[in-house]
Amino acid sequence: MSSNLLVTFAPDMPAAAVEVVSPDMEVVNRFMLDGGRSRTVQVPSEASFLRVHLPSGQIVTLQDPGNLNRQVSMDQILSGGGVGAWGKSAGMSGLPTSRVTSPADIEPSEAPTPRELRRYHRARSTAAPVSVPMDGPLQLRSHGTAQLLNAADKPLAGRSASQSREAHWDDLQAQASQTPPYKLRLEHPSGRVVEIRVPGNARRVWVRADVLNQQSTVSFSIRIQTSSDAADTIAGYLQRGDLYSAEAMVDWVEQAQDMMFAKIEDPYAAAVGAYLLLKLRRFSQMHAWARNVADLFPFLPDGCVIWASQLMQQSQPDPVEIRKYLLEAVKRGLPVYSEGLRLLTDGLRLMGQDGAEAREKVKAAAGVVVWDSPVTASVRTTKNYLQNLDSPGIVYDVAFAARV
Repeated sequence: MSSNLLVTFAPDMPAAAVEVVSPDMEVVNRFMLDGGRSRTVQVPSEASFLRVHLPSGQIVTLQDPGNLNRQVSMDQILSGGGVGAWGKSAGMSGLPTSRVTSPADIEPSEAPTPRELRRYHRARSTAAPVSVPMDGPLQLRSHGTAQLLNAADKPLAGRSASQSREAHWDDLQAQASQTPPYKLRLEHPSGRVVEIRVPGNARRVWVRADVLNQQSTVSFSIRIQTSSDAADTIAGYLQRGDLYSAEAMVDWVEQAQDMMFAKIEDPYAAAVGAYLLLKLRRFSQMHAWARNVADLFPFLPDGCVIWASQLMQQSQPDPVEIRKYLLEAVKRGLPVYSEGLRLLTDGLRLMGQDGAEAREKVKAAAGVVVWDSPVTASVRTTKNYLQNLDSPGIVYDVAFAARV
């Protein structure tokens, strides 16, 4: 006999995907919830259980037989709570078993492992460490400097933390609908420079430098937290290529539509929603909203790229319209999101000589691209580049930091 199961996310929960699974392991329903929201689903048995896909990539299984009113909170999950067992996605470590109250509680060692750093950044997504305000470029120990620049290339005031291993910018309060992208610039003593496009709806950005344990490699960890937890979560899934989870969450498409509908308030979240719809090939649900994003926000090349990519998928594509928006995207500069850069270069390949010239322009502007970054990250060298200092190796770990 079927029953109604009420699933409620506590306010401390991030936006996440939920699978309701019957005792015989059949997925009954898949949906997305934000903190403070609930969903009622019909289940074949009171012994049905939940699988929650967290933004960090971890999957937690929650079993509470007989309870048809499931309240899910991060405090409950991270403390064990007697309700579930941790699983994990490929390549991801499990979560800590106790609630972390501050990043200082798990400050990485002098030579941390990648697992230590991931654990630190999960705590860092909900709390900031003790820091001091600094003027000018922020020092990242001996590994270089960091600056966050606005659209006029004016540095924004930041703070130094973690014994000068970390720089961060909090409370970026500009209006997302009117704020052009920021640029995060990291310069290594060798003269190697990476410039990272940061969405204008960012409210927190932090970067830290660490020498990884047993690798003698300098790791620059960059985390971006925007005003849309849902967009940050979606971007994380897209970055990992976890299309199974995205496809499993039908309501994510609905969320993406909402983001595009609210494009006047947040065109960056609208772009993330549109990239999701493109990945899932839900073209009919995109309507002409991407064109509106392209036309209304000239500082955002992604709108042009998305609209052109959508047109390419139609049964009777309009080559004139596609060409117009691809060339307009090039004129505006590099897309904020690396998916947009990928789609732009692919589209230009189909445009003949005009496309070839535009593609060379994009290639020159992009430099060496860090393709596993969710936002466009370009690596270059200055005229004073010293190759002997650019060793033993540098890695850039760029990700969105949805609340955890």
